[in-house]
Amino acid sequence: MAVSLSGGETFSDDVVAAAMIDRLVHPAEVLTLTGDSYRTRQRRELLAKEKRAGRD
Repeated sequence: MAVSLSGGETFSDDVVAAAMIDRLVHPAEVLTLTGDSYRTRQRRELLAKEKRAGRD
């Protein structure tokens, strides 16, 4: 589950939003991911491809 702390836009009070998020994710386990995401990798490959095409 991805959590955004821009809850002030959804909830009337940032403190209430933070408290709700805290209660939702409290029992969750935190996973630390390393390396590029698929989107980052694909974007980097696309930019490199466009750069190579621009040189031709």
